[in-house]
Amino acid sequence: MPRKLLIVLILFSALGFGLFKAAKTPKLKLSRIEKIEDKLAWQSLHLISFKKLKKACSIHLLKSTFSTYQIYGKNDKKDSVFIIDKDAQISINGARIATIKQSLHLFFTGDEMHFYVDAKRVHIDLSGFKLFYLTTLLTAPENITHNYPEINMADSFMRTDLFADGNWKSDSQKWALRTAGAGAPDERSSLISAGKGRAVNPFSIRGSGDSLLSYGKSNNLNYRAEARFYFGIPPTSKIRNVHDLPYSFALIQGHLNGPQIKFAWDERIARFVLMEKSGPSTWRIVKTWKNSRPPISSWCKIGLEIKDGYKVTAYIDESPILEFESDRFISGPFHIAASTGLIECDDIKAYQINSEPVEKLSPLYVTSNNFETKTLSGRDEWQYRKWSQGKDIFLKTEKDGFIFINSWDAIPGDIYYESIPYHEKADALKDGLYQIRFLKGATSRNEDSQTELFSIKAKRISDKWVIKDKRFPRIDGKITSVLRISRLKINGNRPAIFLDKWIPMGKPINGFIHLSVGCDSDEPQPEHHRFTSTNIFNELFEEAPSEWVWTEGKFRMAARWACANRWNFMACGGTGTPWMASKKRFWGDQSHEYFMSLRPIMPWDAGDKTFKYNPNTDHNWKVFNENFGWYNKHDLNFAFCTDGVNPMSGYAVIYAGDENGKNYLLRKGKVVAENSLSLMPNTSTEKHGKWSRHHPIHWKWWNFRCSLDGNKIIIRLNDRVLFSYTDTDVLKGGHVGFFTARNGFTVSKINSMATRIDRDPFLMWIDQEKVDSKWVPLIRDGVKIEQETPGIVKVSQRIGGGSMAMRHTFKDINLVRTPIVSFPLSLSQRTSVNLFLWISGKSYVIQINDSALTRTKALLTPEFETGEMFQIPFKTLGKESKYYLGKVKVEKEFKVNLLNLLKKKGIAPPYQLDSITIGNSSEAKFLNFGALQNQRGTGYQIGKVTHE
Repeated sequence: MPRKLLIVLILFSALGFGLFKAAKTPKLKLSRIEKIEDKLAWQSLHLISFKKLKKACSIHLLKSTFSTYQIYGKNDKKDSVFIIDKDAQISINGARIATIKQSLHLFFTGDEMHFYVDAKRVHIDLSGFKLFYLTTLLTAPENITHNYPEINMADSFMRTDLFADGNWKSDSQKWALRTAGAGAPDERSSLISAGKGRAVNPFSIRGSGDSLLSYGKSNNLNYRAEARFYFGIPPTSKIRNVHDLPYSFALIQGHLNGPQIKFAWDERIARFVLMEKSGPSTWRIVKTWKNSRPPISSWCKIGLEIKDGYKVTAYIDESPILEFESDRFISGPFHIAASTGLIECDDIKAYQINSEPVEKLSPLYVTSNNFETKTLSGRDEWQYRKWSQGKDIFLKTEKDGFIFINSWDAIPGDIYYESIPYHEKADALKDGLYQIRFLKGATSRNEDSQTELFSIKAKRISDKWVIKDKRFPRIDGKITSVLRISRLKINGNRPAIFLDKWIPMGKPINGFIHLSVGCDSDEPQPEHHRFTSTNIFNELFEEAPSEWVWTEGKFRMAARWACANRWNFMACGGTGTPWMASKKRFWGDQSHEYFMSLRPIMPWDAGDKTFKYNPNTDHNWKVFNENFGWYNKHDLNFAFCTDGVNPMSGYAVIYAGDENGKNYLLRKGKVVAENSLSLMPNTSTEKHGKWSRHHPIHWKWWNFRCSLDGNKIIIRLNDRVLFSYTDTDVLKGGHVGFFTARNGFTVSKINSMATRIDRDPFLMWIDQEKVDSKWVPLIRDGVKIEQETPGIVKVSQRIGGGSMAMRHTFKDINLVRTPIVSFPLSLSQRTSVNLFLWISGKSYVIQINDSALTRTKALLTPEFETGEMFQIPFKTLGKESKYYLGKVKVEKEFKVNLLNLLKKKGIAPPYQLDSITIGNSSEAKFLNFGALQNQRGTGYQIGKVTHE
């Protein structure tokens, strides 16, 4: 008669354990499990089952525990046995795996189990096993279970005291808020004050001195921490350092007295690295990313994620770049780390893994946090109200007894509508009969110009919605607390209403549609009706600009006015071609609305350390008036459907080009349309007197809309059509970007929509090369320098346009003694550069081949690198110019007798050669923008300079 194994189950509800006792029944042909359990029964050992844990939880057991409690596991399907015996030895099916010397840490997450023996992870696959304690007692060990609180935080530091919320702690006094302009209004009176200065993004944080900034003390687990870091040396004066790499900065997870993981930019090796350590031990690099980095002075978002206590992933701009499995168990708070030098970061977040949606929704209606409530003055034109208060989002219409607000823009992709019962800006949602519509047609205040594709009616009564639409008998009369309507791809693009689940209604609606909300009792308020989509991108630059990238222009929070530097917006300035491109790419039909203005562009923007100006005392003085407020009325430019690195690679809109003489629309560097419509305001001496040169543009914003619908391109300026162009070979899409020529501008808002949106997080990233050359780039990240052969370097454009300049400086080179200068030089196709010379404090140029010399404002010499460098006229550097020394034909070598050229020009001594610079400074035929020539990848090979 077969023997049966009797196990008696005793439940302890408070502890969550099941108690078993092995029976003593004889049986023939025993399995491995039966043999083990038969043996346990004879030893009078009870089996107390582990409670199945759904959330992350861990159990800690000291070695001494195993003298009383052993652990037994079994897999019935595999007839496999796992045991930790009284000597703390771990074995599976009799094969020893490890011996516990101090403690065992078991970590559970769902159905997974992980073992840490003496604080190191041991790879044991116990999938399908049931675990029990083996003991002569009737209870499980006490106080051994540890749970992990969830974390969900976001901090953009919109306050004047970094430590005011009590969550941030520092191990030193080396952390503080950095304020842009006048910061943020802090009280209701200042929030609405027309004269209270403010910044779009008012605060960030800075740290130094090998210090830590820690968030909380909780034993958090399974989360990702993110922060946006400035990639460079944070400025402490008006001059920004665009040459030096940043000091080390990092995100850390873990308790400071335990195992920790760090994701860092390591200044010692100029790489992004993953590092590990335990307690006070030294950090150890475990993973190193490739030799690549962001451009200096841009921002990058880094993230550190640890799953199940050991699966580590490092992110840059939400893309995983490094992965590592630790042998330690890491849990605890996160920290921001600074090295000895100054670092800057902003917009810190931490959230549980998988808690954020895969596809992020962006709202159609957005307003400015710090500028929306500002009381309007007579100086604020209608464009200001549009970008700060969202006044351009909806148009008001009336039809059939309803007052509608219709979206100006047509929206692509997945669309969600949700009613909002209360909003602090609009109070409670009013009762009445409402209508939600999807429309097709031109943007207009005339209802007859648009076709209704779908509509549904619902009545708002107190705190509920009642569907009132007999066209949909399936849902007519249904009640819901929140009205939700959608057009989703997963529902076949059919309109749908959410009533416990999505219920499709009507036929599929594809493509771009206008959204509309109507009410029979009052005009709907946008705050009560939230439209969101995965195909919308809003940017008001209220977060650090890690979604954008640049190599030139020093984009940052900066003053909008020279007379009041306490108003700050996203701004730039540079003597070359400032170009800021989006990391996001927009494909197919698309539209982009943006707001730009001129900003005072001063010698500081070109790196002039000698310039002095105090806006509090000088703005009404002679220096201010003589420089016309430092405004330059030209080139507020935008490009879309580009490759991100060539402004002329897509469609480019040049507004007020040719020194405010013409507007241009270009396709791949070729002009397809031009006009002189709506140029920047002319001066009016009679009206403005001494302010005549800058007053008409002092408070002005320009509102642009660029749309691509099929093969039709329409460019609007201040709601007026600037260009309408049909492209027979339409471009598929790409990056957008802002640019100018030897100028500066501000951008307050861009709203983009497209059939599809993706991103290139590593756009413009720099592959670092070590070269042996005395030629140095004027803009470090403007060109790529590679060692071609010993003594020869290859210089190529990273970004289309700009100067492409390299400089060689000399000591004690007298041209009387060594008049001949030569060096290896060969130009690639479509490259236009000249040689600029700095001789005894004077500037000269030598034309190379047929490179452009016309439409040049400045030479690439030190003479044009201090003082006023922006409000200067064009020069033609031809034979009659005082700067022109001649023309040299170059194939493989540049060689010239400089002394002869100087004497031929009638230039008297001294003849001290201080520097030579090769590059471009011409704006002819949009050369400075990379149109047709000087595009990304073009360049030259250059070698060692010799004198004889």
